[in-house]
Amino acid sequence: MSSDAQAGTGFEEKKRLLKLLFCLIFPLICFAIPDSTGITSTIKLFLYITFAAILMFAVDVTSNFIVSIFLIFAYAASGLVPLSTILASWKSDIPWITLAALLIVTIVQRTTLLQRMTYHTVIRVGGSYMGIIFAVTIISILARIFLTGTMASVSVMMVAFGLCTALHLGKSRASAGIMLMAVTAYRDANFFVYSPDFIALLYSESSKVAPISTSYPEFFMNNWVFVFEILLFALVIGKFMAPKTPIEGKAAMRKNLEALPPMTRDEKHICIILSALVIFLLTYQIHHIPMVYGFIFTAIIFYLPYVNIGTNNDIKNINYSSIFFIVACLGIGTVAQSINVASSLSVIISPWLNGVSEKIFMSIVYAIAVFANFFMTPLAEIATFGAPIAQICQSLGFNLNTMISSFFHGTQQLLFPYETAVYLVAFSMGVMKLNDFTLIMGIKMILNTLFLVTVGFAYWTFIGIL
Repeated sequence: MSSDAQAGTGFEEKKRLLKLLFCLIFPLICFAIPDSTGITSTIKLFLYITFAAILMFAVDVTSNFIVSIFLIFAYAASGLVPLSTILASWKSDIPWITLAALLIVTIVQRTTLLQRMTYHTVIRVGGSYMGIIFAVTIISILARIFLTGTMASVSVMMVAFGLCTALHLGKSRASAGIMLMAVTAYRDANFFVYSPDFIALLYSESSKVAPISTSYPEFFMNNWVFVFEILLFALVIGKFMAPKTPIEGKAAMRKNLEALPPMTRDEKHICIILSALVIFLLTYQIHHIPMVYGFIFTAIIFYLPYVNIGTNNDIKNINYSSIFFIVACLGIGTVAQSINVASSLSVIISPWLNGVSEKIFMSIVYAIAVFANFFMTPLAEIATFGAPIAQICQSLGFNLNTMISSFFHGTQQLLFPYETAVYLVAFSMGVMKLNDFTLIMGIKMILNTLFLVTVGFAYWTFIGIL
């Protein structure tokens, strides 16, 4: 090795060491939290380990696999919870859905199916990056109107992944924009689409302390203005995440489509198998079979006799580190619930919410939900904070409908993939960097906050519910 190469390596190692020291030292501020706040030493230790790991993920100290292992065993070694509690995340559906999805994706990538799908899509949306972003947005919103549950968001996510792969965007901001636009448009459609798997839970929790209910039309009329928030976000993403080299237009896509060879036997069989998977996912309300079975058995079918589409190389090429990343991140919420982080936060927050104006109260409720995302999933937030915050809202004489919407908006503002399962799956597809993920989600958080406290609050005041 040359002296220049050695010097370069030495510099990089010093840089990594400084990053590691920062990640380990800076979170020590957690221990400076006064005991009078109600934050126990156990919770301080949890906060330290969690923030240290988050920083390691963010600044790329080492591979996500190593950081994931550190996070899992640091919780256990510190005595916060037994190791078995952390490893219980392996029993959830998400790691296995991700594993099967990654195998399916690996197999499909060997074919021309993604290219065919992309060429047809790009031809119909105009061929530009902005056109693709808005097409993905509209598809996701429509999917949310007619479908519900994680399976639908995974479906639009796979369409977005196909676009990124076939357009050869690689691991880039452009790919991150398309993937996250698909997921966020679907999830944020819940701002105005009454969803039985999200917003309905908040109404259910609130009804425990006050008589309140809503209907699909009423909920839409109270919140339809947030359609424009999603379209504004799409415009920003289409503008600032576009690749430096413009994506080829319609004519080029038609030429590429014509240049493809005829579909092979394996490709036709893949289409049939994946169509069956889509039907399975979309008919959940009929059969009520968890989606994990659909993904697992679809992956298995590729290896059955007379099918023989999957290969041993496909299994070897799976990014297994992403599975460990998911398990480690799911463990954050598990530990938080085990040591009652939410209860402590509730005790601290409650005194600060008395005596404030209604708009300030709604802003604080929103901020609480955003902050809680670092420690638990949106559904866990709803289950934990829904009734207590509704009680405070009711005692102050404020409108529960706006409280519910404000809180729900906050639950959808995320900065890191670990904060909810769908984003974990999207991130695990391997087409985006963590800093691009946080950049896009940070932009979304800023836009959502500004839109909520201006347009949202103004509209709610206009219709008389704020």
